[in-house]
Amino acid sequence: MINHGRLGALLALAALAAPAGAASSKAAYSVRNDVGRRIDCLVRVGGSSQTERLVIRTGATWTGRFSAKKGIRMRCEGEFSTWSRLSPGAAYMAVEGRKGLIQIRRAS
Repeated sequence: MINHGRLGALLALAALAAPAGAASSKAAYSVRNDVGRRIDCLVRVGGSSQTERLVIRTGATWTGRFSAKKGIRMRCEGEFSTWSRLSPGAAYMAVEGRKGLIQIRRAS
């Protein structure tokens, strides 16, 4: 015979645990704009060709949550800038490099 009270409690617990497990598979990524002006960037998740466009104001920090397994790449301003692979949980900064290209570097 099924104890409906206990079954209901187990189902409720399972429902609460599912979103927590799904949320833990995502990691935080952050980039601070140290360029001295507003910058436009693209984020690409894993090996996907789809990108997410974002703007980071001067001195502001962008934070996003994406799959920790797939990782992300970011590139800012221009077709000649390179894609940078970001590690989950690490802090990064956007700086102006040689020839005015924006580079994403690990913050120290």
